[in-house]
This record gives sequence, C-alpha cells and structure tokens, in this order.
Amino acid sequence: GVPMKRFERPMLGFMSREEMLAVIGQPGDTWTSQRDHLLLTMLYNTGARVSEIIGVKVGDVVLDESACVHLRGKGRKQRSTPL
Repeated sequence: GVPMKRFERPMLGFMSREEMLAVIGQPGDTWTSQRDHLLLTMLYNTGARVSEIIGVKVGDVVLDESACVHLRGKGRKQRSTPL
C-alpha cells in the first residue's frame, strides 16, 4: 500500500481589504515610494500577474471616460481590465 501523508498542508487564505490597504499604505514623497504604491495598487485593482504589470507601457493605460489598462499575459493573451 501507499503510506499516508505525515502532515497536512495549510490552507492558503487571502488578505482582507483592510489588510491590503495597510500594505499599500500612503505614498511617500520619493519617486520610488510613489512607483511602488502605484504598482501595488494596480496589482490589487486589476488582479494582474506581476509579469503582466511589468510589461505595461504608457500607451497601454487609457484614462478616458472608461479608464482601463491593456495587459499582455501568458501565451501572449491580451486583455483589458478597468481601473
């Protein structure tokens, strides 16, 4: 027979909204602080992968009436997510 597992895997959970807002925090005065705040906010609001956010260019962000960002994901899949 196949032996039983000796341990149980812990269940993965998600952060609550309050916890995520505490991580994002308020941007500081430095450029890097503002950049990091923007990246974390975009990750939270769009649900994108880190690799998708890294590939975002200025032209991919649309700030018209319906603000959205165009993302290129795994396998060159393209999608638009609202901001």
